[in-house]
Amino acid sequence: MSEFLLLRLGRDPDVPIEWLIWDRQASRMSDSGQLAHAGELPALATASNARRCYVLLPQEQVLLTEARLPNTRRGSLAAIPYQLEDQLCDDPAELHFAVGQPGPERRFAVVVVARTLVGQWRDRLVDAGLAVDGLFAEAQCLQSEQPEAIVQGERLLVSIPGERSLALRRDEREHWLPLLARYGTLEDVVPPPDAPPLATLAPRIAPQQGIDLLQGDFRLQRDASRLRRWRLPALLTLLLAVLHFAGLGLEHYRLSQQKSALDDEIAALFQSALPDTRRMVNPKAQLARQLDELRQRHQGPPFLRLVQETLPAFARHDGVQLQALAYDQAQAALRLRLRADDSGTLERFAATLAASGQRVQTGASRRQDNASEVEITLEETP
Repeated sequence: MSEFLLLRLGRDPDVPIEWLIWDRQASRMSDSGQLAHAGELPALATASNARRCYVLLPQEQVLLTEARLPNTRRGSLAAIPYQLEDQLCDDPAELHFAVGQPGPERRFAVVVVARTLVGQWRDRLVDAGLAVDGLFAEAQCLQSEQPEAIVQGERLLVSIPGERSLALRRDEREHWLPLLARYGTLEDVVPPPDAPPLATLAPRIAPQQGIDLLQGDFRLQRDASRLRRWRLPALLTLLLAVLHFAGLGLEHYRLSQQKSALDDEIAALFQSALPDTRRMVNPKAQLARQLDELRQRHQGPPFLRLVQETLPAFARHDGVQLQALAYDQAQAALRLRLRADDSGTLERFAATLAASGQRVQTGASRRQDNASEVEITLEETP
């Protein structure tokens, strides 16, 4: 959502209120106008609920200062009014202190404004049904790449990168020049004759740079109307989640099919190796038990020794699958037909067998069904 609604309040509710809708992506004004007084604010409720809404308070009605705190705990923040008491003309209990993010050396920017003023505008905005994303002093949320003097009728908003911005009357400019000269030459920004004054502020609005006055006791409670602007993003997020889990379901189904095929292959090999066994429960344990029985009966000692020599290699290379096994009693040789994803795995398997001291003969590797197969003959050394 690239559009936002910008309102500039007057010095009191009876003063006209300027408003403008700005499209960041297109860098242009979509609509603008002026309300005769605060009583007409409900006319902007629909526009505020459809996009971000920022409200500007005249800079002259706030005091911008800073306080240095030892930490960001609630007790330290609560001490700000008393730390700034010497700078204030009014009773701290009658003032609202909006605190910004900590800066260097734990210095916090603080905006001081009358509690009655903030409370009055907050209530009027809520009663009008406006979904407000922030109430800012107008000059404090401006972001410029160079020192600028933005003309707003008979007023100037001076925006200096990295420094506090301020508001002054145009006829006071000459008095401020010696102080402002150290920041460089101020470039005047004048609205086009056919554009409202807010059109020069909207492109420079940076809410993250300002301090929202609607905090603490004046924080807005977001209602259901605030959630309407997130309906489409929420639906898109939900759709992405559904697609993601659907993909997981398809992947689970594919893996289940592969597992079923492997189980059938294991069952066939098991039946081939142990035709007298009627039920396959745990192939590994059953094969081990049969080998133990054969060893105890002293049946085919060369065969058992050769089979035992292959076990470490199978344990080390779990990607190798046994396709067939045969024992040539006349030559005292064990023939294995093996399968793996690539020939390199089969070569490493053969090297492991050879390292055990047995005589290994490897046949030619061949590709079949996106896998490599090879026949290995293992002969017992004399």
